[in-house]
Amino acid sequence: GTYSANDRRAYFRDNVIVADTAGVLTAREARYDLDLQYLVADGNVRIEDQRNGVVTLSDHFENDKVKKYGKWTGDPRLLQASGGGNAPPETLYVSGATIESFGDSLRRLVVTDSVRIFREGLAGSAGLAVFHLGRDSIELYREPYLWYEEEDGAENQIAGDSVTMTM
Repeated sequence: GTYSANDRRAYFRDNVIVADTAGVLTAREARYDLDLQYLVADGNVRIEDQRNGVVTLSDHFENDKVKKYGKWTGDPRLLQASGGGNAPPETLYVSGATIESFGDSLRRLVVTDSVRIFREGLAGSAGLAVFHLGRDSIELYREPYLWYEEEDGAENQIAGDSVTMTM
């Protein structure tokens, strides 16, 4: 990689790894402007947030640390593993055209356009999904549909103007 002391900008290419106290970002290349605190990563971007178990994957990611805003594009996906104690591990998979984060530590994630949700026994679609990670809830808007299977095998479908799920 290279760093320009005059511009206070860094550029890294091939097997980039950026780690901080919150998590780890890996990508094919990354650019960081130290003055603006702005990061751009491209190519197989993977971010693991170790505080809440969220992993995001995309082709492109931008993060404005000052505004506490991040944006994933290029086939963005979100994975969140859950389970603990005696609970079986489950993974929530979410995809859409764009994923945006608002606030520190991925506190609120907004997934837009062609949202798809999947977890064992649960599938859904919507035009917009809002994840409140601190509250473990998901709000679905713009023609939301959920299909889920109960423990006895009964299948159900939910639709409405909006749907709120608590995980």
